[in-house]
Amino acid sequence: MLLEPDERLMWHGRPNVERLVGRKLGGIFVAGAGLGLLLLWAWMSIASGSVTSGFVALLFVGLAAILAHGTFRDVMDARTTRYAVTDRRVLIVAGRAMDIRRVFMPEEVGPLETRNELHGVGDLMFSHTVKIGHFGRQRTDSDGFIGIAEIGKARNALTTLMKDAEIGPEIRVAPDVSIG
Repeated sequence: MLLEPDERLMWHGRPNVERLVGRKLGGIFVAGAGLGLLLLWAWMSIASGSVTSGFVALLFVGLAAILAHGTFRDVMDARTTRYAVTDRRVLIVAGRAMDIRRVFMPEEVGPLETRNELHGVGDLMFSHTVKIGHFGRQRTDSDGFIGIAEIGKARNALTTLMKDAEIGPEIRVAPDVSIG
């Protein structure tokens, strides 16, 4: 079980996959069209006897496939991602076997940033510090709840968690960005 004994769930949610697909639709279209054109170029080059040009085109196809993979992976990962805020921590669980877990204690959750989109679906992001290597180097990463339908409830739960831990939440609201 993901929750510890006596741990209370304050909010839980998951990405709105349909909205996420809508957000990524441009990337999906460009990736598909680009791969198709590159494959056509490679096929025509090899068919016309220009093997060198065909291999160069195939290298571009490979590069484009690697870039397109990220867009498709984001959409596929969203189907298995779950978010939770408890009275002790923040959980992000993903993976088909729910085996990818990111856990943040209240003191690790940095300033909150909401990115409102359309019809109450938006992103609630926070920064956190990541230690790199053995020499105490650190960097700040951004993480959070992507494409959630109850952004206000999630923000309230995170704010309550941080207040209960006596960490004053700093909340930034990004300008509204509407799609479509």
